[in-house]
Amino acid sequence: MSSRQVQLLVCKPAIWREEFADPTLPNWIKTWGATVECDGDIVKFTKGPTSDYYVLQRLGLNIDSDDYAIVVFRAKKTSNLVGVTGTWVEIFDVLGEWIGGYEFTETDFTIHVFQLPAGKTVTEVRLTFGNAGTIVGSMYVDFILFTKANPFYSTEDLGDVFDIPQCKVGVNDRADFLQLIIDNHNGQHKDR
Repeated sequence: MSSRQVQLLVCKPAIWREEFADPTLPNWIKTWGATVECDGDIVKFTKGPTSDYYVLQRLGLNIDSDDYAIVVFRAKKTSNLVGVTGTWVEIFDVLGEWIGGYEFTETDFTIHVFQLPAGKTVTEVRLTFGNAGTIVGSMYVDFILFTKANPFYSTEDLGDVFDIPQCKVGVNDRADFLQLIIDNHNGQHKDR
């Protein structure tokens, strides 16, 4: 985006969403050697110093991919992991088989979207460090959600911050989340 552009994301209804609002992270399980911190908004998952796989998993879901095939999440990883593979959000089915995932590489919070195959029952979400070697690093995840196809009403980059078009939504439509990103003008504003 240019220095004067805005991105407006309005997501259609979701069936399951994790916003990490409870700092105790109920229903999430971590592997040995990893550390997890949560401030009630963002989860920080840090891998240990060995080259093992590190997983933070959420079990017990029951989501039909025929109805909710789109996974949306917002995440970043620490800069010392740039060029290191293996920071994933992964989805597994009732048989424990991998049915989808997304490897993210960004060191700034970015929204990612990926689609699951039809005919699956999602039972597990994992945050995974794969082949990250002995480097200790962290991933930060803001939210994860499952939604219907075509998740965004609008993803336009608007030409000017003051030129925001009208958004027309049907009477019975509802949005599950809204995000407005406005340029920080080279760091002039201190709040995010």
